[in-house]
Amino acid sequence: MEVKKRVEKILEKYNICDTCLGRQFHGLYPEKSNKEIGEKLKYDFDYRKKKECYFCGGFFENFEKELKKIERELKKYEFHTFLVGSEFPRKMIQREEKLWEENGVDLCEAIKTNLNREVGLELRKRLGKEVDFEIPDVMVIVDLIKNKTIVQASPLYVEGTYKKILPRSKIQKTIESNFLRKSKSEKVIFYSAGRMEENVVTSFYKDFLVKLKAPRKRRLNLRELERKINQNKSVKVKDLGYSKKKKIEDLKSRHLVSYSVVLKFGKLDGEKKEIADSLRKLENKKVHQELKNKIRKPKISKLERKFEDKKLKLNLESTENFSINDFLDKSKPNLKDTIGEEFKVKEIVMKSCRKLKK
Repeated sequence: MEVKKRVEKILEKYNICDTCLGRQFHGLYPEKSNKEIGEKLKYDFDYRKKKECYFCGGFFENFEKELKKIERELKKYEFHTFLVGSEFPRKMIQREEKLWEENGVDLCEAIKTNLNREVGLELRKRLGKEVDFEIPDVMVIVDLIKNKTIVQASPLYVEGTYKKILPRSKIQKTIESNFLRKSKSEKVIFYSAGRMEENVVTSFYKDFLVKLKAPRKRRLNLRELERKINQNKSVKVKDLGYSKKKKIEDLKSRHLVSYSVVLKFGKLDGEKKEIADSLRKLENKKVHQELKNKIRKPKISKLERKFEDKKLKLNLESTENFSINDFLDKSKPNLKDTIGEEFKVKEIVMKSCRKLKK
């Protein structure tokens, strides 16, 4: 069917806007906008549209108004790149498919493609932002089902290192709350290699990463964030920098963690040598631990021991799922049963957490 007859047939049967008519013949003039194509095709016909467009429900006829709505939503977010998507009522898709059956599909551009492309081009021009088809900062969803615009901000990842100064301190909460406030995110998720128990401090700066979900602010002053967090006496951070999701997998990989533990005895009934020999037998042994209803069997790869008067200093190494507190008196074996003497824990320091080679 030649183009003029196709156009005439469509205009006789439907209320259709210039854009929706033009996209039925997009393949003829790909360098022009569908609105321009529709205007050109209607020129030779005495066409008077009586109602809103049967195919887009008036979206393209009110294109400027719709764009301003989208811009208002985007003003709530800070971003560099974006991508446009859309949702359509089923009846709109069915109407388009029926039109294709009646008039052919060889020259057409789908309404979804049309909307995404034209909204994207116009936003790029107006906002000076770039389209990113892989990982955009924000995804703009034009939802014609609910007649609203939804902006979905991609997560922002920031990595760094922290040093826990005081036991019983809430380092995760301290770091998360500062990022939450500055980024205006919906939620902050904290990742770090190795178990960090409440009464344990670190003698080194330990890797961590925060995932900021749906952040409204993406240009964070990381030096100022460091300064703010470091005002807290319980934790210090440094080396903050933007990161990527793959860093999470790096933190989740297997690590070897070393601890220094200082125990103090009120009195010693047994011989120090006997205690040291008993402890030596734990080296290279697996420890049965039940944590949060999960059975774990980490291996103690190293257990050095040194008496200083009524103090016993232990240097031990194990994998990251090892609980040092459980090892004191609950696991099988544990220090309390092995030593056979009453003691108090004076200090537990995590000395290192290094990634194991594959």
